[in-house]
Amino acid sequence: MYLYLHKDESVENKRRTKLISEDRSDFSDHMVIKILRDYLAKKDLMVSEEELKALKILRDKKGKPYFLFPCADESSFVNKHPIHYSVSHSGIWWGCMMADEPVGFDMERYHDKVNHLKIAKRYFTEMEFQYILQTGLDGFFEVWVRKEAYVKFLGSGLANRLDSFSVVSDMQLSTVVIPIKKGDKQELPPCRIEECFIEKGLEAAYCSSSGNPIKEIVLL
Repeated sequence: MYLYLHKDESVENKRRTKLISEDRSDFSDHMVIKILRDYLAKKDLMVSEEELKALKILRDKKGKPYFLFPCADESSFVNKHPIHYSVSHSGIWWGCMMADEPVGFDMERYHDKVNHLKIAKRYFTEMEFQYILQTGLDGFFEVWVRKEAYVKFLGSGLANRLDSFSVVSDMQLSTVVIPIKKGDKQELPPCRIEECFIEKGLEAAYCSSSGNPIKEIVLL
């Protein structure tokens, strides 16, 4: 499991002058393909240059991205062992987690222009709301990135209500997702959510089935 980070100091100036597009999908796809080459090398995985040149990044109905190797046959490594990734960006930071298992990664820069209590009361669970009442804005972003990481891990988009699960238990952040559903039991796929420190003022977390630690953080 590898985390790739790119820091662009010019983003804020571009945003202020409205020169930056809010849709970064083209930039993200370009960076992901660049990262894939490094990831394959680190894992000693054999993928032909022909396969890499034909590589496409597609998105399913819920917006989850995935790789398509049109030139790869059924015996190719990439068809037998899919490569998974998750992208997030906030402020001047862009990040991508890549692994050999489904992952969800999210990061958010701290800012005080958000009505955190109103959002938490409306969209989060009661336990999460109480936790945020105790911990303030810091707690809000801790909860937010963990919930986003889990939703990205599932690839469910907004179909998965944010108040249908909790990342807080007994007034503490939990590495295990807790189902919240009235009337019957809700089965969730096994996974773990872990914190990922990048820098002060930037909260980040990732979700995976194994809960394995990040092997390396690569600055691009």
